[in-house]
Amino acid sequence: MLGFSFDYPSMDFEYQLKTKVHVIAHVKSSKLSLPKVNLYFDFDSAKLRKSEIPKLKVFIRGDRVVIKGYASPEGSEEYNLKLSERRAKSVKKYLERKGIYVEEVKAFGESLCFEEQKNWWKCRKVEVELK
Repeated sequence: MLGFSFDYPSMDFEYQLKTKVHVIAHVKSSKLSLPKVNLYFDFDSAKLRKSEIPKLKVFIRGDRVVIKGYASPEGSEEYNLKLSERRAKSVKKYLERKGIYVEEVKAFGESLCFEEQKNWWKCRKVEVELK
């Protein structure tokens, strides 16, 4: 039978170091605070609103994103599916011009709108998420 022994020299470990820290600047990371952006659209429109464009500044050149399009229940199911796809593609076009890689585009139409009729505006959207 073989045996092993280890000798450890006596060591003192200091677990807390008291150090002064000087904050030079506060940095906000958009990737940490806003991994997903909702862009809202007008009724029966796939045109990206100018007022929604600033939300896309959280994504930078080289980012990889997934885009998901939605619609409210007005109109036929087939029409709303195509509308949600057009909305997603309009955002894709904008992001690709900014150097952002769109990895996937999905369209859900009205299938995931669970809002009351007065809040259907919340379903007329496109979600952009970091991949």
